[in-house]
Amino acid sequence: MADKTLVAPNGNEIIFSESLSGKNIDKDAWGRIFFAKGNRKIDISLDKHIFTKSQGGRYYTYSNDNVISPTGNYIIINSIYGSMYPTQSGGEKYVDRAYCSIVDMNTGCVVSDRDGEVCGYSWDRNKDLIVSSYHDSFDFLSSKMAVNKSGVDSDWSAQDIKNLTLCDSPNRSNIGAYYLLISKFKKGSDQQKIIKNTIVDWTNDLVNEATVLDKTYLYIEPKENKKSKMYLLKSDKVKVISLSDDNQWVFISYISNGSNPILAWVSKNYLSDFSR
Repeated sequence: MADKTLVAPNGNEIIFSESLSGKNIDKDAWGRIFFAKGNRKIDISLDKHIFTKSQGGRYYTYSNDNVISPTGNYIIINSIYGSMYPTQSGGEKYVDRAYCSIVDMNTGCVVSDRDGEVCGYSWDRNKDLIVSSYHDSFDFLSSKMAVNKSGVDSDWSAQDIKNLTLCDSPNRSNIGAYYLLISKFKKGSDQQKIIKNTIVDWTNDLVNEATVLDKTYLYIEPKENKKSKMYLLKSDKVKVISLSDDNQWVFISYISNGSNPILAWVSKNYLSDFSR
C-alpha cells in the first residue's frame, strides 16, 4: 500500500510508511512515521523495531479527523504498543496499550508521548490546547525535551537523542550542554555519534573563525584555575562561539579528525583577530 500523509498548513508533512495488517493489528496501521520538510525527511518513529507478530512493538494508526491543532503547529498521532505475554497456564496472551503523540510541525519534535486518559482529549476549538469533554486540559508543552533540563541520562536511546536535537536545536546558549552530554554515553555508541554529528554540523555553519597564534591549553571554564590537559597548536583553526563577560576569553569549537568536536575556552590573547 502506498504511503499516506498528513499535511500541515505550513506544507510540512507526517508520512505514514510500511503498511501493516493481520491479527491483533488495527485498521490503517503503519510501521513507521516520518517528518518531511522540504527535501528533508526524518524518521521520528518512537520505537527502534518495527512491529512484528513475534516480537510485538509499536505501530501507528492513520487518522485525519481533528488531529491538526487550531494554529496548524501541532499534530496528534495515535499509536499502539503491543506484545505477546506468557500466561499462568503456560500459554501466551496479546496485550496492547494505546498512545498519543503530539508532533511540532515546524521542527518534527515529538513534544509529548502519553498513554491513558489524555489520549481521549482533543484540541480546543480556538487554541493549541488539549482538553477533555469535562474541560480539563493537558499542558503537553511541559513534556518537551530540552538539553538543559534534568533527566537526560545514559539510558536514553538513540531515538531519544535524535528527538532532543529536533526539540531543542543547537544554538550558542545550549551547545555547551550538548557537548557535556557526550560523556554520558558509551564511547562509539549511536547516542554519542548523533550528539557529535549535531555539534559538528552546527559548528560548520558558524561564520566567525580564528587562528591559534601559539600553543595554548584549553580551559573548562573562563578561569585560570580551570585548565584542562588538552591544548591546541599554532595555526590550528577554530570556530568562535562566544566571548566571556569580561571579553578576555573565547568559547571555541575545534573539530579533531573531522568528526570529534572539542568545545572549550581559550585566552583571547592566543587567537588571531576575529569579529563577533
